[in-house]
Amino acid sequence: MNLSPLDKHLHLDSALERLMNDHALLLDVLGMMVAEFQGEIEAIKQQEAASNFEWLAEKGHYYKGIAANLSATKFQELAEQIEHQAAAHNKAVLKPLVDQLALESAEIERAIQTLRG
Repeated sequence: MNLSPLDKHLHLDSALERLMNDHALLLDVLGMMVAEFQGEIEAIKQQEAASNFEWLAEKGHYYKGIAANLSATKFQELAEQIEHQAAAHNKAVLKPLVDQLALESAEIERAIQTLRG
């Protein structure tokens, strides 16, 4: 299977190595990460609007870890930025970061759907 639609979102070699080169498993696990995040995006946006920095830092840390385990580098970097900016109470940059992470999630979802046909 040609996984090139995921190239800009993942370090594919690393992700496949972690999953014993199982392409279907990679798509399944990535799909689960995206579905979980998209199920929480409204809560994340609400907590950002409410300046709940501790909650946002924890959520950023959580998604950073999941993304790191899947070598989803861009998702991981954005989640890590949310974690650090929330810990620093830097409200001005949180909304754009949350929006960027939501966009990255949607792009990964589209790539998965393309690959599954």
